[in-house]
Amino acid sequence: MNDWGVWSWEPENAYQQDGNLHVRMAYEPHQRNGEQLFYKSGIIRSLQPITYGYFEARIKGCTRFPGVCPAFWMKGDLNGESSEIDFMEIQEVEKDIHQIDCNLHANTLENGKKIWHRERRHWIATWDPRDYFHVYGCENTPDSIHWYIDGQKILSAKNEHFHLPMYVMLSMGVRTPLRYFAAPNPEHPEDQRAFANPETSTPDGFPTEMLVDWVRVWKRVTN
Repeated sequence: MNDWGVWSWEPENAYQQDGNLHVRMAYEPHQRNGEQLFYKSGIIRSLQPITYGYFEARIKGCTRFPGVCPAFWMKGDLNGESSEIDFMEIQEVEKDIHQIDCNLHANTLENGKKIWHRERRHWIATWDPRDYFHVYGCENTPDSIHWYIDGQKILSAKNEHFHLPMYVMLSMGVRTPLRYFAAPNPEHPEDQRAFANPETSTPDGFPTEMLVDWVRVWKRVTN
């Protein structure tokens, strides 16, 4: 996987041990394109893309909080358009360990202009995702998207933009307070992106790992 933003991926940060997949984030200060960064993470991606189906994984969160986001998701790019379905992002919200995010992101081309679409959704758990394994699932159909946790449907959405071939991924992402958002060009303050935060980036709590017991994918069959 290519690095992007504040995320630097290294193959050694995703490995199997004791029957689980370990996806790790480590404190390793480095530079990329002249920008100071502090963390290197693991990411794993399916060999083949898929569009419609049911996806689930049994996952235990990482020990470090806040600042690190274990994620199970799918993303695809084709002919200038993109789509991303977040099956789950846990430990993402700095002030609430119980919030589980299930967001949608897409870029479409309309009359030659790129249009960004984002839909935010979340569910509040009664448990801490760091304590035990839980099963996170999502079904993508041509008409709708449904999210599940431990077999219970928690959220649904109309499928308006998520019809591209997408790769299934597991990753560890940098989050607040280890990053902040700013406009790289002061003339366009609305165009913000994430930057590493040198004031809060620390080795405390690192390395930290998400554990994955298994991943299962069912492809939707159309008659």
